[in-house]
Amino acid sequence: MKDKDILLRKAQSLATDLKGVDSSEFKKAAQFLIRNRNLEKFKKLLNHTPPPRGKARSYWRSIREKIEKRNWSIFSVDEAAYILGWTFRFMKYQGD
Repeated sequence: MKDKDILLRKAQSLATDLKGVDSSEFKKAAQFLIRNRNLEKFKKLLNHTPPPRGKARSYWRSIREKIEKRNWSIFSVDEAAYILGWTFRFMKYQGD
């Protein structure tokens, strides 16, 4: 695993970029990767458009955009899961 300080900085940066996104919606995406341990399936999930209920669709669009702009190919599945887990924690700390 890469230096945890690097991974934590990535998580903090992503959490900052996701300011305004409902952390519970982000948690759903993060949990999917953590459970399935498959980056390709995770990318497919992000490209799935949720039904138009409330703000969920716009939250998922923001999550997809912010995650896609980063180079995830340099991270293992464990590192990506670590980043997403800490991103969620930072989002909760910052307040939704």
